Amino acid sequence: MNMFLVPDQDEPPLIRLKTSLNGHFGAFKRAMWVRAKLAKTHVRKLPSLALIGLILFTPNPYSSVQAADAAGSVSNDKAQLASIDFAELNKATAARKQTGVATKPLITTTDIGTPEKELIAEQERLAELQRQNAAARARAIALARARASQATEPTSTTDHPVEPAATSQEIDRTPQGGNTYPYGYCTWWSKQKRPDLPNALGNAINWYNGAAARGYAVGRTPQVGSILVTRESGYGHVGYVIAVDGDTVTTSDMNFNGWGIVSTRQINNNSGLIVGYIY
Repeated sequence: MNMFLVPDQDEPPLIRLKTSLNGHFGAFKRAMWVRAKLAKTHVRKLPSLALIGLILFTPNPYSSVQAADAAGSVSNDKAQLASIDFAELNKATAARKQTGVATKPLITTTDIGTPEKELIAEQERLAELQRQNAAARARAIALARARASQATEPTSTTDHPVEPAATSQEIDRTPQGGNTYPYGYCTWWSKQKRPDLPNALGNAINWYNGAAARGYAVGRTPQVGSILVTRESGYGHVGYVIAVDGDTVTTSDMNFNGWGIVSTRQINNNSGLIVGYIY
């Protein structure tokens, strides 16, 4: 049998159209199937997502009560946060028209919360206490100075006589031992009483360490004839010890009650003002 090969022929147009439509329809069915599967997965998750949102965004009544307690009582007055001085506002408006610069209105009163009011009240109370303490300290200092100025003679039981207060006319200004300290100050008088001390000790506050560095004996025990060094005032003070009665030390001083004035006073040896003594 003879076989004859028939060459390929093109498909008819209707068959090609049917094949194409079948392909598109199959792809659409597959896409719809995949979307249905994905939709089922998300639908299963919807209850969980709704519960999480409910937990996150629902207000906590307990927290709301705590917030209300922390805020304090709420005023029942009219809702007015501030009152404005309209006279000042009119002045500011006129000034702005003249200068072209806007000025804030003057707020005369404000309605602030209870915690802020309590804080301001506490600050004012502490400031008042500080003012009262400062006034009490000032009165105590004035009383102590008044008593010191009245103490012209010590109540000493020692055998050392107490020097009476000298006036400026009775003071011998002749330098002793080359006294180069300026007249009228405590250092000049202490150098007059102790000519053996050097002239280069400086201000009174430096005398204790300066004398120790130059080989003079120093210490915290008062002795008649020693120089008392204190940290009174920014420059310190020095005085000549003329009597010791237990813890009571009597000194002869210049410039304690005034420039160039020599007076006597008593000080407790346990006072924190005392730096020490130069022997």
